[in-house]
Amino acid sequence: MWHDQLFGKPPLHGGVVAWHQDYSYWNRTTPMKHLTVHIALDDQTDDPDNGCLRFIPGSHRWHRDGNPLPITDDTFGNMDSIQVWRRSVIASYVHLQPAKSQHAA
Repeated sequence: MWHDQLFGKPPLHGGVVAWHQDYSYWNRTTPMKHLTVHIALDDQTDDPDNGCLRFIPGSHRWHRDGNPLPITDDTFGNMDSIQVWRRSVIASYVHLQPAKSQHAA
């Protein structure tokens, strides 16, 4: 295990986890073979007030090789131009994703 972290979102006092790639925090190793393991402590439903996991399919293949990423602004402010998947996760279930996947909650 490289890193652990807990995002607490108490009822009625939730919060936003902005769009990001986990690899940007763990870029010290090569080759990059990280995997993000998301363990749901509570049900995370598609209810907008609940803050379920959202991710951009295929974003783990995006490269920062000098070309812009396929988004419409650098802050991910306009997400209408790309496909976003919302995924509910049941308490105690595990969601695995590549560390370069763009995701938010």
